[in-house]
Amino acid sequence: MTFFDEQFHAYLRALSENNNTHWFDENRKWYEDSVKEPFYDFVDEMILQLRSIDPEIRIEPEEAIFRINGDIRYSKEKIPYKTWMCANISVFGKRKKDFPGFFIQADADTLVLAGGVYQPDKEYISEIRKLIVENPDRWYDATDEAFKKQFGGFVTDTYKIIPKEYRDIGAEIPELYNKQFYFRCTLPASLLLMPDCANLIAEIFRPAAKIHHFLKEACLVTVN
Repeated sequence: MTFFDEQFHAYLRALSENNNTHWFDENRKWYEDSVKEPFYDFVDEMILQLRSIDPEIRIEPEEAIFRINGDIRYSKEKIPYKTWMCANISVFGKRKKDFPGFFIQADADTLVLAGGVYQPDKEYISEIRKLIVENPDRWYDATDEAFKKQFGGFVTDTYKIIPKEYRDIGAEIPELYNKQFYFRCTLPASLLLMPDCANLIAEIFRPAAKIHHFLKEACLVTVN
């Protein structure tokens, strides 16, 4: 199924050059026809595709898709609109952005696919470390070569010091020093124009299935 045509990227490129309310209102139909509606349908299909990785994902597209309106309250630039579309597909969707899921962001030039745990709180970090130490073989399996080849490992800064009970094994499992457990890859925007883009994206995420479930298991401890 084809969700997008070149007008999707053309609109986002034009918005980046005309990021103001007057232009947005004048081109609202272009936005709704070429960006908002096809992205909704695409996310709807992605939810179905990603259930093959996590059957507990049962949200609706509106629970995953972020608004295009920028939050100008605390922004120095005061830019009214984002120049990208994005969605967080997980058990909790966008309302719990630090819970393990699958993040998709598309702008005029790139497609970013990400997952894992982004900017976790101390409880998440503690439970993830605990699960790693209790299950090192599962951790090694989850962070296997297929995962590293697709995503290159985690995008993260590290702590200089971790609790003493983890320091010995930290020499063998350096991820215990991670400040977050977030991974991503950046792809050409043209991938969205392919007829089977949703299936292709699900397959790109598939090498991260084991790490997704590992992190989800740890984080659910704090949710429950």
